[in-house]
Amino acid sequence: MRAILSVIMVVGLAVHGLTEERTPVPAGVSGQEKTAPQGRPSTAEEYLSRLASTNRSRRVTMGMISGAIGASGVALGLQGLAEKSDPLGLNTLFGTFFVAAGGLSLAGGALSLALPSRAERAYAGLHEIQDSAERERTSAAALARLASSARTRRLIGVGLISAMAVAAVVAGDDGGSSDRLFSATCCGALALFRFMTKSREEKAYLGYLEEKGSKISPEFRIGLAPRGGAWASVSLEF
Repeated sequence: MRAILSVIMVVGLAVHGLTEERTPVPAGVSGQEKTAPQGRPSTAEEYLSRLASTNRSRRVTMGMISGAIGASGVALGLQGLAEKSDPLGLNTLFGTFFVAAGGLSLAGGALSLALPSRAERAYAGLHEIQDSAERERTSAAALARLASSARTRRLIGVGLISAMAVAAVVAGDDGGSSDRLFSATCCGALALFRFMTKSREEKAYLGYLEEKGSKISPEFRIGLAPRGGAWASVSLEF
C-alpha cells in the first residue's frame, strides 16, 4: 500500500512538473500571432492566446505519451497471448489485461489529440469577431470563465482527496493503524499540494488582472443594524 501511494504521488508530481505553465511565444491554435509591443501591457486576447498555446502543447504531449504507453501495453499483451506454453493460464490473464489497459490508454491518447481544450475553443471563437474592443471583452470574459471552472474542478479534487484521507483514518481494523496513518498522510499532503497550486487558467486570469491593474482584493463593509448593534461583511469577486 505504501509503495502504491508513493508511486501515485511521484507520478502526479512528475506530470504536474511536465505540464506546468510556461510562457511560450503566443502561437494561438494553428499559427503564430503577433505579440504586444515592448512596454505595452498584454491584453486579455494575448493572455488567452498564450493559455490556448500552452494547453495545446500539454494536450499533444500527454496524448502522445498516453498513445505510446497504450501501444506498448497492447504489444506486450498480444505477445503474452501468443505464448503457447501456458499451463497456469497466467499469460492469457495478463495478456488480456495488458491488451485492455493498452487499448484504453490508446483511446485516451487519441481523444486527447483530437479534442481541443476549452481555452483553445475559446480562442478559436475570437476569429469570428472583427471589432477589437469586442474581442478584448470576449477574451476577458473567457479568461474569467475558464479560471472559475478550473478553480471549481481543483477544489472538488481537493475535497475528494481529503475524503480519501479521512476514509483511510477511520476505515480498516486496528491492526493496520500505521498503514492507514501513512495513507492518510499521503492523501493529506497531496490535497494540500492541490489546494496551494493554482491551475494554468487561474494563473493566466490573475496575471491579466494584475497587469491590467485590477487585482482581486476582498471588500469589507461595516454598518449599523436597524435595532442596534453593528454588522460586518466581507465579499470577494472572482
